[in-house]
Amino acid sequence: MVSVSTHPGIQKMEEKKDTSGLCKALTQDDPVIRREAALALGRIRSTDAVIPLIAALSDPDQEVRQRAEESLRKIRDGRALEPLVAAMKNAEPRIRRIAADLLGDLADTRALDPLVFALRDRDEGTRVAIVEALGKIGGNRGLIPLVQALKDESPSVREGAARALGRLGDPRSIEPLNEAAQSDAAQGVRRAAKRAQEIIAAKTGMPEK
Repeated sequence: MVSVSTHPGIQKMEEKKDTSGLCKALTQDDPVIRREAALALGRIRSTDAVIPLIAALSDPDQEVRQRAEESLRKIRDGRALEPLVAAMKNAEPRIRRIAADLLGDLADTRALDPLVFALRDRDEGTRVAIVEALGKIGGNRGLIPLVQALKDESPSVREGAARALGRLGDPRSIEPLNEAAQSDAAQGVRRAAKRAQEIIAAKTGMPEK
């Protein structure tokens, strides 16, 4: 592994794959050190860094937060599932959104139940991230919650649910998608629902409504 850290201490820890030391560096007073540590943890891709990196999403320094998110996206390992599920209960909506997005990237069906439960979240952006994650993961468990999300108060959530149903490709969603395509008040939702119908029809050979 070639380290690109400009800080000698961080560079040495990265070369040794010293996850513990890098996680401790995430708590240093110097934001430059925290930034470098966050990036290094992403490069070594240690699942032991998931919880400290999630904590770093609340760092007062914006660049540390961004780098922590970047690194979390690199650690695509099933062992990250539990801390990401726990992060769905974080008080900060932004962290819940990121956690939902990352769970979708993991594409682990064990995340389906926690994501479905979290669809009652009051934050619109979190619900959008959840419906998108359900579409990425697939499986029957997400079908009914996504159909129900077509009635969400938020047009963004309804549109995301329509896109997710298209990804699932289940012909049982044709009828509710047709209803959304015909009668939803938001043009973006109608378009997404129509497109989802087209995708499902192409996958299954069933005629569009």
